[in-house]
Amino acid sequence: MVLYAIITFILYGWIEFEAMAHVVDAIGGLLAFIGIFVTAAIGIHLLRSQSAIVMAELRADIAKGQPKSPAIASSLSLLVGAVLMLIPGYVTDMLGFLCFMPGIRTIIGLAIAKRFQAGMKAKAASFQNGGFGAGFSPKGFSAFQDAGSHETGSQE
Repeated sequence: MVLYAIITFILYGWIEFEAMAHVVDAIGGLLAFIGIFVTAAIGIHLLRSQSAIVMAELRADIAKGQPKSPAIASSLSLLVGAVLMLIPGYVTDMLGFLCFMPGIRTIIGLAIAKRFQAGMKAKAASFQNGGFGAGFSPKGFSAFQDAGSHETGSQE
């Protein structure tokens, strides 16, 4: 898992570096540097304006007694989009803008919610099994050592 995280981080850095190099070639270094701050400011503005709209929809749904998952999914997508917009880099800014688009926002939010829900179910299942991960027993390692000695036929 750690190796996967390291490879992902290196790949992300390489992609952002290449994107920045192309932007610098197109508009110049100073404008590319200023563009990073402008996109962060745009992201904060979009978060404020779009979250007000989504929260109004969510409040109206709750007042009717039927909270809808698309409104919740939109708010999750807005949160992820805002975080992506604040991370310096043009690729993350583009992904952040996608999270703010109304049609795509719900799809991304539902995908995030499903992934979060699957992770929570896995954690709950692990907790129900005594809180131990795979390969561990609440009785400790001796239970596995005893079972292993019987399987191999060794006598102790």
